[in-house]
Amino acid sequence: MSAEEAVFLADSQVKSFSADYILEEKDWCKAIASHLKGDVYISVDLDVLDPAFMPATGTPEPGGIAWKDLLRLIRAVSEKCRIRGFDVVELSPIPGLVAPDFLAAKLTYRMMGYALKDMNKTKLKRR
Repeated sequence: MSAEEAVFLADSQVKSFSADYILEEKDWCKAIASHLKGDVYISVDLDVLDPAFMPATGTPEPGGIAWKDLLRLIRAVSEKCRIRGFDVVELSPIPGLVAPDFLAAKLTYRMMGYALKDMNKTKLKRR
């Protein structure tokens, strides 16, 4: 984190959770989701993932979280809030290494499903 980010977080009402928090706290997913309500926009910077899962970013971060932890968090948020939009950023493809590209695509596909689940429930109720 930059000095500017630290100052901003200290002076604002924005809650921030580090990868260390996720890796060390037992009920991290519930704690993070408890701070959210209503409609949300999710932005996933792929360097949140450990480079063992996602080496193809502009800034690979040793000690990042695992694929399943990221999905667990997004699922928990989708159960509490309505996902109105999302983005997945920081993929920096490595020639000859396609696994990270597929991870980013699969994450996008999963997030589309979580975002559309409420819409599908609404359509089924109208019929």
